[in-house]
Amino acid sequence: MKFPHVSSKICLLHCGLLLLIHVHVAKTWKILSFVVALPGVAVCMLNMYLRAQQHQHESSRSFVPYSHLRIRSKRFPWGDGSKTLFHNPHVNALPDGYEQHDNH
Repeated sequence: MKFPHVSSKICLLHCGLLLLIHVHVAKTWKILSFVVALPGVAVCMLNMYLRAQQHQHESSRSFVPYSHLRIRSKRFPWGDGSKTLFHNPHVNALPDGYEQHDNH
């Protein structure tokens, strides 16, 4: 003898329980995002900002002409041909050394 009404009640209870667990898990991850993740990102941003400020005050490195770096087999098609497209004179050296520039 089967009891179809019993199995349907158990199914409804099971689905309701799964819904409650899903809501609880979603709420937990939302709280973790605001309490752990966002402050963690803020601390990392502060750390990188302070390191960047410290790096600006240090003297620049001396140029070492390693033979395997800055190899130019042909000129670049823009500018004077020796600088890359995203050249930064404060960081990137040319094949013969850093560019001379005034410190700000």
